[in-house]
Amino acid sequence: MASFFLLNLITMKFHYGSDKLDVTTATQLAEGKIKGVFNKTTLEKIQKSHEHIEHMVKANKTVYGVTTGFGILAATKISDEDAATLQHKILQSHSVGVGNPVPQDIARLMLITKVHALSQGFSGVQFSTIERILWHLENNIIPVVPEKGSVGASVTWLRWLICSYLLLDWVKYFTKGQNTKRKRS
Repeated sequence: MASFFLLNLITMKFHYGSDKLDVTTATQLAEGKIKGVFNKTTLEKIQKSHEHIEHMVKANKTVYGVTTGFGILAATKISDEDAATLQHKILQSHSVGVGNPVPQDIARLMLITKVHALSQGFSGVQFSTIERILWHLENNIIPVVPEKGSVGASVTWLRWLICSYLLLDWVKYFTKGQNTKRKRS
């Protein structure tokens, strides 16, 4: 009976972006006890959201933080040439942190909750970004996230930024339980 339950648990699936993510489910995803998947509707929502942002940019519409600056610079138009630089600079300016790293299992849970949030189809993110986060999870390449944020960033914001840095090769990470510095390519 117990082996049937374990076999059934391993074959259970969680649908990112559409199923309700609770602590138990997130933990089971992190431990590999259930598999996270995407249904067609979720993939369509992600794609539609991304296409909407692309359309807005091509139509020269104002999109906060995409075609404009942030905060007091929200009314300042950013050129196409400077858009990528802007995105990198906002990450850099808000990602100062200190203290011991949060436990690796907590950092894994952070990535799982980020995948689920991005899979809601409201962010405009490309699906390839979500796939990249999942690749890091599947290959056990987990960011080293400091426990305290700076004055310019709350701890929560800092932790998401550090997770974003993983995708940009700008961060230390855990692999096979070791703390490693990733080299920028």
